[in-house]
Amino acid sequence: MNAIFLNSRPERVASVYDAKNLEKIREIVDLDETVYSLEMVKAEPEKFRDVKYIFSTWGMEAPDEEQIRSFFPALEAVFYGAGTVQKFARQGDSTCSARYPCSFSCGHYTKNSATVSILLYQ
Repeated sequence: MNAIFLNSRPERVASVYDAKNLEKIREIVDLDETVYSLEMVKAEPEKFRDVKYIFSTWGMEAPDEEQIRSFFPALEAVFYGAGTVQKFARQGDSTCSARYPCSFSCGHYTKNSATVSILLYQ
């Protein structure tokens, strides 16, 4: 597993990521289709150390900088399928070790719904 869904509202994830979208995502990444809440991640943090990609939508819980570094050290991008990212997207700090420039509380997340569109509709 190198990709997960992170959201407190599984029904919202299901409304955005339908069967056709899931099929496309599975062609590209090793997706665990469980919708994990941040509480679930906190309960088993070692399970998420190799996660490179997080998919989400409305209702995404925003991990803080320490949680990102602890729970998702391999994280490369977050794909946010719908809605605004203003609640959680911020300029990253210069101490982040992420491989790609992006935004979120520590700079570890890429917010780019256009990327999701390209990924799903090519």
